[in-house]
Amino acid sequence: AISGSRCGHPQAHYINLRSMEILRHHLPDLYREVTEAMPPVEEWEGFNFCHSVLGRSIGRVVHPVQGLGVAMEGNGILIREGDRSANRTTPEITADSYRERRRRRVSPCDPGHLAQNKFAALLL
Repeated sequence: AISGSRCGHPQAHYINLRSMEILRHHLPDLYREVTEAMPPVEEWEGFNFCHSVLGRSIGRVVHPVQGLGVAMEGNGILIREGDRSANRTTPEITADSYRERRRRRVSPCDPGHLAQNKFAALLL
């Protein structure tokens, strides 16, 4: 990019948990705008490994971005191709497991995903 110009192409896209907490607490209107502008979690919580762009899928890595809890692994989870749960991005949630997850959450927020150029436009 040319120095001093704004790039229209997305660069960074991940907004960490602490940044989302700060937005929620200190800039609630901006927090609402960011969460409304983000794509649905199902579209960005994981990515696929393939042999080529149109090739056979090798597997999928899913990141636990909803309701990160105490002592919960925050790294991606590999789901190998052929695993029956490969099309499911989140585990089945019962009423009891939902209450337990809410109780063990480390934050009322989840990490965010918004292209840097869109986030910058909301900040300005």
